[in-house]
Amino acid sequence: MKFGAIAFFLLLIDELIKWKAMQNAWFFYKNFGIAFDLPLPSWVAIPVISLVILVAIVVLFQNFNKTSFSVPLFFIIAGGIGNLFDRVVYGFIVDYLIIVRSAFNLSDLMILGGGLVLLVQYSCSQKSLH
Repeated sequence: MKFGAIAFFLLLIDELIKWKAMQNAWFFYKNFGIAFDLPLPSWVAIPVISLVILVAIVVLFQNFNKTSFSVPLFFIIAGGIGNLFDRVVYGFIVDYLIIVRSAFNLSDLMILGGGLVLLVQYSCSQKSLH
């Protein structure tokens, strides 16, 4: 599916930006926590994130023909893999987009965007049932 290829391409761009930021000493933030910099040690985060990604992949394959459901899952999975890769390889997540007091990266945006799309779709489907 073309959206899977787009999500994978964005994942590669994100990892390239992270690598360049660290190689060229651009400003980046070492995020040792999970979402919103909540503290969670890697020995807990890595298996939990891996399990969530695995479940998302299983759900994706079960709903592969439902485009409205599979497209956001592609982006959530790709973003999750990007941040998991950072945590395993670097020991932290590389955040390079800084807005006010928040730091994030393209993987975070893919997870957030995919999650919001799923949430809106769920909300709309619940309203149509009433």
